[in-house]
Amino acid sequence: MLHLSDLTPGDRDRIHTDLRVALVGGAAAALVMGAIVFVAGSVSSAEARVLLEASLPTTRFLASGVMTVSATTLALMLTLLSLSSGIDHEIKRGHYERIRQIAFVDVVAFVAATLLLVVLVVPLGDAAEIPAAWYVGIYYAVSLLAAAIGGVLVAVMLLLYAAVRDLIGVLTGDDDNPLVADDEDSDERGAKA
Repeated sequence: MLHLSDLTPGDRDRIHTDLRVALVGGAAAALVMGAIVFVAGSVSSAEARVLLEASLPTTRFLASGVMTVSATTLALMLTLLSLSSGIDHEIKRGHYERIRQIAFVDVVAFVAATLLLVVLVVPLGDAAEIPAAWYVGIYYAVSLLAAAIGGVLVAVMLLLYAAVRDLIGVLTGDDDNPLVADDEDSDERGAKA
């Protein structure tokens, strides 16, 4: 199995940089989305229940949309792998490590969206046994989980952008592309085998 330790230092640095940019971008997006919840101000138990009931349909839509996007992205990663293997140039192993990372973050988004959707299936508005004070916590938890899912989706898109950016460089004949294995890379792989 391919791991970052198997890559050249330059490839490892590039993958770390792209991953860092994606995670920082996703975290920033999640923080902005989460901050919007808190900018609206604190809510009482009665307000939280009303806001929760009002936001449930759109939050369900968000969760199902993220599940659809994540599943589609994962399926399209197979197309990216097929395209990568059909290129005339020998592609560096780092490209495949990047695809593995994208798939992992994408699955995290899918699982988080699935969990959110399962939580939202519970008819919170009809539950008489839930203490009124709990609605504040439930409202903030659902809102922050939705923001986190949005942030993970932004991270997936940034990782995909990095992979596509470098793959376009290969297809357009960029001589200094970090994905194209040069003679030194081929010799290094031959020595390891």
